[in-house]
Amino acid sequence: MRVCSSPISNQQKLIGGLVASAVLAFVVAFAKFNGDTSLLPAVLDRSFWNRRTLPVKPVAAPVRPPVVLKTCNWGDSHRHNLVIVIVGDTSEHERWLDDSASANWDLAVIYYGKLKSAFTCEKCMHIELGSGAKWKLIYQFTQSGAFAEHYVHRYTQVYIPDDDIVQLSSSINRAFDIQEVYGLELAQPSLCSRIESDSVHGQGMYMESPTVLRYGTFVEIMVPLFSMEFFKGNVTTTLSTSASGHGLDWVWPFLLGYPQDKIAVIDDVCVIHPVKTLQREGKTSMYDTNPHFLGWQTEEEKIQFEKYGYAAKPCQEKFGMGYLERARLGQIWQPWYAALMEQGGLVEQSGTNRIAQGPRKGVTLVQPVFTPTPWQWPQTALHAAPSQASIQGRGADLMIVLVIYDGRQPRWLTEPAAEAWNVVIVAPHDLDIVTCPHCLFVHRYNSTQKMGRYQHLYQLMQTGMWDDLVVDKHKYLYFPEEGVIQDVSAITTLLQLSMDNRLDLAHLTWCSALDTQSDFMMYMLISPVVVLRYGTYVDTAAPLFSWSFLQQIVLPTLVEAQTGEGLGFLWPYLAGYPMDKIAVIDAACAMRPGRPTMPWVTPQPKQLKLQMLLQNKKETPPSPEPLKPGNEGLAQMKKFGYDPLALGKPVKTKQVVGFVEQPWYTRLMESGSFQAVSLHKWQVTAVRTDQEPVKQTSQQQ
Repeated sequence: MRVCSSPISNQQKLIGGLVASAVLAFVVAFAKFNGDTSLLPAVLDRSFWNRRTLPVKPVAAPVRPPVVLKTCNWGDSHRHNLVIVIVGDTSEHERWLDDSASANWDLAVIYYGKLKSAFTCEKCMHIELGSGAKWKLIYQFTQSGAFAEHYVHRYTQVYIPDDDIVQLSSSINRAFDIQEVYGLELAQPSLCSRIESDSVHGQGMYMESPTVLRYGTFVEIMVPLFSMEFFKGNVTTTLSTSASGHGLDWVWPFLLGYPQDKIAVIDDVCVIHPVKTLQREGKTSMYDTNPHFLGWQTEEEKIQFEKYGYAAKPCQEKFGMGYLERARLGQIWQPWYAALMEQGGLVEQSGTNRIAQGPRKGVTLVQPVFTPTPWQWPQTALHAAPSQASIQGRGADLMIVLVIYDGRQPRWLTEPAAEAWNVVIVAPHDLDIVTCPHCLFVHRYNSTQKMGRYQHLYQLMQTGMWDDLVVDKHKYLYFPEEGVIQDVSAITTLLQLSMDNRLDLAHLTWCSALDTQSDFMMYMLISPVVVLRYGTYVDTAAPLFSWSFLQQIVLPTLVEAQTGEGLGFLWPYLAGYPMDKIAVIDAACAMRPGRPTMPWVTPQPKQLKLQMLLQNKKETPPSPEPLKPGNEGLAQMKKFGYDPLALGKPVKTKQVVGFVEQPWYTRLMESGSFQAVSLHKWQVTAVRTDQEPVKQTSQQQ
């Protein structure tokens, strides 16, 4: 005998869920209105709501015959990739077909909007009507005769993006190509940037420049790519009780068994998932008020997890994985980045934990420790040979000053292209020397004198040779640390963009947080979508100065400088925070590995050893005093009256005040009718160009 659910029971559940949501909204609003939020932690606690019935329990979607509006002659298509999208009246799918003639994929559309049978899509391979939630409609589509007859055997890869995703035809082509080349079973294109795209899963979903792709254990539900084999064998089954898709992005990798190199975020291409303020007018989403995003689990997600055994114990016992953990298992480096790693002697360090078919890779880069010897470093120290008389005093766009401490010469300095620049070496007097054919001269210092590199620069600028050979003969001075890893093309890009944009102060961005240590990493980290960012700060590891800026702003600050601490904030302040003269360059990047951690960030080894001794003696260690940065930066700021508040800027401000976009990013933004702007001159955001901005509700804000 077949037992059916009672309509009254379902109605009661629905009413109960609506009442609970209304009560919650009232409690939150009332608490904020009265300024008393003491009750909110209890109300918003996940366990509190887990004891209550959330929205109606999903049941298997009934399979209904589709209303097919269009099915093309399948013999006309030579493509083996399929894009399936559920579209309404505010869909972006027409923009994906900007270059459909070059597309390596076919588009199948399931339409749920108001036009019904009047809906058209000239370049779509298949159109049918439907109503309901996205994954319910996808399931019904996969159970149709048309799917079994035309789709399963013809296509090898499937992409199912949300209909509000902004992407180009070429972007989809590239994503499919990379999926095929690397044999991925489950993947997604990365999101371009936080300027325009939204993700509830954080930084790991956004584009990273050094990698083609990053292997991992998670892809986001809004833009999944599948191999057809995995899709038909595993994914379609999970859709039978799914409407919103909650929980599927955790279940799919679990069903695959977390293979080492079959799940990935693709960084070689990115798409836009518009933030709320960029959504088209009239766009609605089931995620706007869903309790899943307030910190508790939906009933649908619970059912999916229970059905497929996704829980903490099997994750740990079978795969060594944490529950709801988004782990990075490895990566494919971009060729230019791999070359930079090799140049710097960096190697990728792998862990020993096991996950499914392979070892779980870490992503720590380790720099080998070298002891300089003549056979390891054949060009260790430098001096001006007599044959250089013909080039001494020549003019050039760029002068590079390099302070050497341990005798290691950067590889870029010996590249033939480096001969276009003038170079001055500052080296210890007792260091063995060899010839540097294209250096102007070597300035010797007494190695017994302990001076920071900025004091060395100041002493150099007081010499007669500096006045005779350098002053008024160059447009820019570049002052990198000897440990900065970069190639000739990066330096060339830095110089060219500085001249083209008439910059006074510039710095290359850092390629990755994996290879570089920096006090302000998030500001200095490369942004793939822009050429450069105008701002209010640069790092002091490798600054580039225009000659006038060097003489007027920088030189006075070098008199008492040693390490350069604080100067990255002081120079822009003394220049008056110009809107378009100070920038970090994102079109190229460098590495800075192995930099000692500052004492106010991590306890020093002696402090750790003392703590261990005290603990072994069962004594309570004294309370640590607040750690403060060094005195050099504070003294410099005091000397020069550093007071950004007087100019309406925050102390130690690190703000982006403008930018130059990458051409491909401009095209992508324009395809979505978006434009990136500087809001109130200090905050970069994006706006729509084809309608009034969507106002945020208090909940969205």
